[in-house]
Amino acid sequence: MVAEPELEELVADRHRKAIAGDDPRGLAILANAVRSLDPPETDGQPIRWDADNWMSKPRWHRDTRARLNRLRSELEPTSDGRHLQIRREDVFDRAGDAIDLFLAAMAWGYGTVGYGWWRTAEIINSGGRDGEQRVAAVVRAYRTAYLREGFSGVARAWTLGDGKIRGLGPAFASKVAYFACYDRPARTGPLITDVNTAWSLWALQGAWDSRYSPDLYDFYVQWCQRQAVEHECRSDDIERALFGLGSRVRAAWKSYTARSGGT
Repeated sequence: MVAEPELEELVADRHRKAIAGDDPRGLAILANAVRSLDPPETDGQPIRWDADNWMSKPRWHRDTRARLNRLRSELEPTSDGRHLQIRREDVFDRAGDAIDLFLAAMAWGYGTVGYGWWRTAEIINSGGRDGEQRVAAVVRAYRTAYLREGFSGVARAWTLGDGKIRGLGPAFASKVAYFACYDRPARTGPLITDVNTAWSLWALQGAWDSRYSPDLYDFYVQWCQRQAVEHECRSDDIERALFGLGSRVRAAWKSYTARSGGT
């Protein structure tokens, strides 16, 4: 990836603690990332899902396999016919059933990653014969935590509470929580946090690490909400822009450390 001098300068200043909090350069970079979202509607963000790879595996319980087959039958193929196209709105549409929501969120999150089916099967099979019920309880735990304690409560649920389940780290736990709880008309709710959004938040604002601290996760979501008001969009538009920026921030960090040794 080509180095971006302005972003590299911002990363260097952030590393040296020469700046604190929001920085005008970072906010300008974010504004451009929001304007560049394609498609502009986050509900329509398409992901290629390798459904055939998932369905060819023998590890699914028959009920889970039936759910995956139903999901597959309701999605459109990509233009080349090699995969299916799953959008955020396709996952949101399954919010009425916790297991369907979970499977759709995992399919959307893993896309064409070859081991995605295995990770998903490991999670849903971790409860033995009651695996689906255990996953449904996790989704309920996120919803209950959000209603009672807000954003930090959701993060506590997946790190320490009833929403913690083997194999579901912050990146995917937050995806499930987002799809289970986000209020699209109100433009608010839990957001996805992963390595890309974490790096971007650090570069633009200085907070690290929103994936593993409930308090910093709360800060991250509220920061995104404030930026959404500024840009007249939804908070998940900001999350999506941060995700897109993440690889660029890491490239800037790599370039900076190669030149300076990180000092």
